[in-house]
Amino acid sequence: MKRFEFPLEQVLKYKTHLQKNEKAILQGLQTKHEKLLSERESLTARLSGCCREYAALCLKGASVREIVNYAVYLEELRRQLERLEEALRQSQEALDRQTLKVVAANKDKRGLEILKDKQLELYYAMAHREEERRMEEFIMAASPVAAWR
Repeated sequence: MKRFEFPLEQVLKYKTHLQKNEKAILQGLQTKHEKLLSERESLTARLSGCCREYAALCLKGASVREIVNYAVYLEELRRQLERLEEALRQSQEALDRQTLKVVAANKDKRGLEILKDKQLELYYAMAHREEERRMEEFIMAASPVAAWR
């Protein structure tokens, strides 16, 4: 019996390639998202530290110029944090979209793998039946009853 060949092997290889590419893109997006989260954490810590310094400065009785400078700096930090939050929101949306693409690629590939497995099972069943038929022919040919005919 001839060797098993899956007719859609090239399609399966292509789907595997697509799946790997989509996963690589997802991994890159996750790395960028984690970097943004780290930046947000750092900026939040900076903002909270500056707020404490500002409160201490106000209690100490600093000059109006110093207080205004701190207030402007705090406002700039808040704006940066807002921009960062927007970037995080967009990053999360991109992650969600890419995750859906990876899931779709996995489904496509898995469907072909299931088809290949079923065809391989059929191939083995046919090979087994062929082997049994050959054995029966061999036994019948070697049997003394067959010699009388």
